Amino acid sequence: MSSKCFNCNGDITNHDSQKMTECLTALSGKLESMEPVLQVLNDEEALDHFTKTKTGEPSRMGSN
Repeated sequence: MSSKCFNCNGDITNHDSQKMTECLTALSGKLESMEPVLQVLNDEEALDHFTKTKTGEPSRMGSN
């Protein structure tokens, strides 16, 4: 069974050590560029989001 590389979509079993390093470096750079987009909520923020979602806060339900 072959597995696809997330960077080049090639078969990872055909990657030599240099190609593997290149792909991992490229993926690392892509993940670092996403860091500002991704955020980890603290417990209070997570609970607030859950409560608003469960109670149907209008702004989250598509109406204003």
